[in-house]
Amino acid sequence: MATQAEEDLSGVAVEQADMVRVRLLRNMSPHTLSSLLAVERDAFPECERLGNYMQELSMQRNNGLVIAEDHRPPPGTPSGAFPAPLAEPQGFLLFSRTAEAGVIMKIAVAAAFRGRGVGTALLRCGIAELRRPLRRASPPTIMLHCDPTRIGARRMYESSGFVEAQRLTAYYGDGRDALLMKLSNEGRDALDADGEAQPPGGRA
Repeated sequence: MATQAEEDLSGVAVEQADMVRVRLLRNMSPHTLSSLLAVERDAFPECERLGNYMQELSMQRNNGLVIAEDHRPPPGTPSGAFPAPLAEPQGFLLFSRTAEAGVIMKIAVAAAFRGRGVGTALLRCGIAELRRPLRRASPPTIMLHCDPTRIGARRMYESSGFVEAQRLTAYYGDGRDALLMKLSNEGRDALDADGEAQPPGGRA
């Protein structure tokens, strides 16, 4: 199991619910990579998987990786037996910054944790990181691609302020279409108003 020394925290999550923490990952241990690849295999067909390239891609200068972790000890564990509770990734979000836009490249949640707000927490944290002032201004647009048949994911994006901008024919490797979605100005304002877009946390 990776220790806190192996994986540098960008900050402490603003909120915790059900012992789930959302954070920006700076360094990736072999154990964490293996866990994230398992989440990816569970969430995506082979043509959409990054595989071992995930680690290299996430560590590139303009990219970042947000993960959601479960800090609950295994069922039946005696109280106090785990001074440092287990932290297994429940999901992840990979993002990238360019001069023209911020891009949500990939978001995945393990099947056992879907429908619990983990994806929304990851998305809000990713948006907050993309909008966080760096040496240059934050990107004017945040966008992502979505399979139109993934109704749950599409609703999550729409509830966070994303709107459909374009349908891309045969975008995925197996011939499926994709929707290009962009974060609307109204969505940006709503995220500011409710205060949940402040990095690096979110509601799990």
